[in-house]
Amino acid sequence: MRRKTRVDINPPTTRVIFTRLIILITETLTVKEALLIRDKERQHRIESVRREKWKRWSDSIT
Repeated sequence: MRRKTRVDINPPTTRVIFTRLIILITETLTVKEALLIRDKERQHRIESVRREKWKRWSDSIT
């Protein structure tokens, strides 16, 4: 028994397809940028904590 494939009555135009594609691409780019920014902030925080610990340690020696 063959299944009847549903035919789209009004298929999306190429312009609609392109705009959807562009929106998708820009969203993924912004997500990547957000992840990069988050990683940079985390790295900065780690470095500042490390610097603070080092400073405390060097102050305790002198």
